[in-house]
Amino acid sequence: RDPAAGEAALGDAVAAVPHKVYIHNKSDLLTALPTLDDPDRVFVSAATGAGLEDLHARLRSIASAGAGEQVD
Repeated sequence: RDPAAGEAALGDAVAAVPHKVYIHNKSDLLTALPTLDDPDRVFVSAATGAGLEDLHARLRSIASAGAGEQVD
């Protein structure tokens, strides 16, 4: 599936949200994870727990930033 298709469906509804995390579930069903240099995309598997530490780290990073601050 194309992740951009889901983003396009959200459109303007999330345009004003300062920090976004796109969580792609069921990563255990992929033969290989996409290599995207985008910290706002996290691939997880609820079945295996893979990627949950990355998701937690990303959420902690966003939570520790002040409103409107750039998140690394």
